[in-house]
Parts: sequence; structure tokens; C-alpha cells
Amino acid sequence: MLLISGGMALTFAAKLAIHEHRPPQRLWVIPPDNAESFLSGHTAIATALALTAIILAGRRWRLPAVALGAVFAMGTGFARI
Repeated sequence: MLLISGGMALTFAAKLAIHEHRPPQRLWVIPPDNAESFLSGHTAIATALALTAIILAGRRWRLPAVALGAVFAMGTGFARI
């Protein structure tokens, strides 16, 4: 839970620092939670979950956890584009 909360806090801080605006409102399907679009909160949560799985994985499962976590986080990132 701490990794996910920390990931969301870092994402919020990065969004404020980068300040990348969303597309025009007429293109929105649903209203967003804030005006900034980059970094993706979905990708931040996916990365935090992947890191949590890697940390909790035993020595035997660490490499598969890294591989699956990387695919999961990158897949989420590409899906947001």
C-alpha cells in the first residue's frame, strides 16, 4: 500500500511540475479528474504494483516477476497513448 500511495504522490507532483494539458474538452469522452495529462496515473499504479510484486517475490520468482511486471507496466503505458 505504501508503494502505491508513494507512486500516486510522485505522479501528482510530476503532473504539477510538467503541467502538460489534456486535449480540448470537446474530445473528452468522460471528464478527467484533473487538467494535467502526463504522467498517467494508470501507468503509475501499474508500475507500483509491478514493483510491489518484485519486492514480495521470493528469490526463485524474482526474475519472472520482473519480466511480467515490466510487460504489465509498459503495456499499460502503451494502452494510455
